[in-house]
Amino acid sequence: MRQESSATDPRSRLRGWRDGPGAAPGRLDCTDVCTATLGVVSRQTAYDATITRPLLEACVATCKSCGECARHAPHYEHCRVCKQACRRCEQACRELLGALK
Repeated sequence: MRQESSATDPRSRLRGWRDGPGAAPGRLDCTDVCTATLGVVSRQTAYDATITRPLLEACVATCKSCGECARHAPHYEHCRVCKQACRRCEQACRELLGALK
């Protein structure tokens, strides 16, 4: 989850980055959702399924929808890194969801 955050900010400042007007907010949304999920699931307090489960589901959906990185991954290293981070995060959240059910 943390790698997505490091891949997102520098990438949005690159010269010549041409995803279209909505691309940067999508990456930032993914970063924010992943960061919030990480904070909640890694906290050493009592588990609350009513909070944890929806966050994990949102993280899976957000990472799955990180399509601009997948489209550009063959051409740009930062997109390849982002795509890999999104897929790893999505898989980790799916596995944790499976363990909670």
